[in-house]
This record gives sequence, structure tokens and C-alpha cells, in this order.
Amino acid sequence: MFGGDCGSARAEEGVEDGGITYTEVLYKVTDKFNWLLGIMFFFGAPMDNQWHALDAVSTVLRMQEAMIPFNEELKNQNLPTVKMRAGINTGNVIVGDAGIAQRADYTVLGDTVNTSARLESANKATGTLVMMGGQTYELVKDVFLCRPIAKLQVVGKTEGIRVYEPM
Repeated sequence: MFGGDCGSARAEEGVEDGGITYTEVLYKVTDKFNWLLGIMFFFGAPMDNQWHALDAVSTVLRMQEAMIPFNEELKNQNLPTVKMRAGINTGNVIVGDAGIAQRADYTVLGDTVNTSARLESANKATGTLVMMGGQTYELVKDVFLCRPIAKLQVVGKTEGIRVYEPM
């Protein structure tokens, strides 16, 4: 899952006592996230997690909920509010330490990760904040209400992919 601020990347630092922030929501659910490109977090590694898709969607929706009081605090301090976009995708990845010994990071790589990043970015064009791929949708559709958005052509793919918005 990729997430990114639609506003100031440093806005969270400006809140003096804003209650729970979206990064705190992440810490409550998983410690497997990477700050290299916005926020990237993943489920199912290093331990298998049969509920990985449900956990990802649930976490993103909780992060969106955490943005409401967070933005109220920003408004109260005359700071600009922010929105968080997210792209969720399910599939095989390469997982492990990447980098050099002095600066290695436990992360995931591969087409599934790249597509997730593309979905996060595609939210701009569709006017949504959360977008997930079809494979994730199939795993969560019985638990979450989801709205079909479109069949998108994303960079690096020869065929379009169906995308959905969890509500």
C-alpha cells in the first residue's frame, strides 16, 4: 500500500496536540512501512498473514478517519489542511533487506509494489483518495462496500486494470 499527503508533507509536525495522527494508526497496526516515497506499508511479510488485504484496507480507512481531527487541529492553528491518498494492491513481491550495509531497509519490490504506487497517484485523476486493484477488491468485497471507479491504463502495463474505491 502506498500513501501520500496531498498537501504539506510536514504538516503533521505542526500539530502541537492533535490526538492520533495517521502515522500513529500505522504504528498500531504494523511496523513494516517505508518512508522513501511517501508512506509504503505491507502485510504478509515476514510472517504470513491470510488477512493482508483486509488489514490494508482497514488501516487506510482508519488513517483517513484520523485525518479528520488532525485537520481540525491544523485549522485551529491556522495551518493548511492536508489529504492523504492511498493505492492498495495485492500480489507477489520480493521482500527483504535492500540497500547497502550502512543503510539497508526491510522492504518490498516488484510489479505489485509499482502498481500500488501508480494507483496512489491515479487518485488525482479520478478525484478519489483511496484506490485498490482488482485482486485486493476480490479479497475484501464481502467485508467492505466498494465502488468501481474505472479500468485504468497504468504505466508499465499493457492491459488496463480495474480499480475500486473502498467506502
